[in-house]
Amino acid sequence: MKVSIFAWRLLRDRLPTKINLVRRGLINAETAGCVAGCSDDETMSHLFFHCAGHSRRRRSFLRLVWLLFVWAVWNERNNRIFNNIQTTIEQLLEKVKFHSLWWLKANNASFVRHSDVVVEPYVMSGYRLTVVL
Repeated sequence: MKVSIFAWRLLRDRLPTKINLVRRGLINAETAGCVAGCSDDETMSHLFFHCAGHSRRRRSFLRLVWLLFVWAVWNERNNRIFNNIQTTIEQLLEKVKFHSLWWLKANNASFVRHSDVVVEPYVMSGYRLTVVL
């Protein structure tokens, strides 16, 4: 439920980004700068898509997951229309995880098993993926 509300707010630019808080009169315009320390105002678009303060690897990882998700939805749509095959949401998410894992392994990302300690884990198909961000 929380993710659904977050997604709804994200798509309608209703998240309490600093620029939205300025518009509502909750903070001063002088404090509207991005939390990543760059010189831009913190808008939804800037924070999630354009911020130069985020590492290139993090942006690349997030784009990868987004593209794989969109690709999985598009393929699911085509399977339903042309092949009369339907998969569950869980199966779609597993496809995204699998393809993310496969792509990252092909690009030499480092992986550790669940029992190992990691700083920033991304759980994918039985592995915890440590991405240096």
